[in-house]
Amino acid sequence: MINRWEIVITLIIIINLLDFVWITNIKYKRTIGRRKRWKRQLSIFFFLIAPLVFVVNLLSWPYAAWWNVLLGGLGVWFSMSQIKFVHKHSGVPQIVEPISTFYFLVCGLLLAIGAMGII
Repeated sequence: MINRWEIVITLIIIINLLDFVWITNIKYKRTIGRRKRWKRQLSIFFFLIAPLVFVVNLLSWPYAAWWNVLLGGLGVWFSMSQIKFVHKHSGVPQIVEPISTFYFLVCGLLLAIGAMGII
C-alpha cells in the first residue's frame, strides 16, 4: 500500500512539473497581475518554494507538514486567482485554465494532507 510520504512526494513532483510547464509555455506578464505587484511577488514565491518543499519532504526534515501546508495554500491561492483572471480578461492563452484547475486540485490535496500531518 502507498503510504502518505509517497503521495506527498508525488504531489510535489506534479506541482514542480506544472511549474516547469507554466514557466516555459505561458507568458508571465500576460497572466500574472500586471498591475498588482504583491500578486507577482507571491506567485514568484510559489514557484521558488516548490523545489524547496520537495527537498524538505525528501530529506524528512522537521516541520515538513507546515511546509506542505504553505505550498498547498499558496498553490490554491495562485490557482484561484488565475481562474478568476481568465474569466475577467480575454486573450489569455487556452492552457491557463486547465493548468490552474489542476493546480487547484493537486495543491488542495497537498494542503489537506499537510493539515492532517500537523494535527
